[in-house]
Amino acid sequence: MIPFSAFGHAGLSVQSFSLMRFPLILTKLVEPPVVYTEGAEGALYVERADVITRSSEAITALEQVALTERDTRVLVLKIAKEHAA
Repeated sequence: MIPFSAFGHAGLSVQSFSLMRFPLILTKLVEPPVVYTEGAEGALYVERADVITRSSEAITALEQVALTERDTRVLVLKIAKEHAA
């Protein structure tokens, strides 16, 4: 979870995406990483190195501002209590 207090993080400058990396399989074939994104006009699978790099950097930046599991639980419970009253 990314808290509102982390305003200005890298996740705000990229659209929703999934970065898929594939393990080496028994046949020793190496599949390149792929970024999957979809929007109102359809879906894209992108293998370009610059897109893979930008997506990896965005994930790293998001991980740096994301709450821990414990802090996420604490925040969700706090918000739930505020709205339960």
